[in-house]
Amino acid sequence: MDTDNIDKKPNFYTNNLPNIDYKAFADDLNKIKNEINSNLSEKDRAHLKKIERWGRACTLLGYVTSWIFPNPIIPPFF
Repeated sequence: MDTDNIDKKPNFYTNNLPNIDYKAFADDLNKIKNEINSNLSEKDRAHLKKIERWGRACTLLGYVTSWIFPNPIIPPFF
């Protein structure tokens, strides 16, 4: 029985990623972002802003009520 590797744990933190050109990657992401933004109408932008506001409001509500036990906000969602 091979006992040499029994105590060795796999190292998931080694840098096994390929070398990436970060500037080119960022440029590609910016091109995609600009392409998507150019196709948005004002109605789409208004909807996205509304969804962002709802998300922020829900986050704030979660932080405000997180210390309460039992939390009065959570049970209606389960």
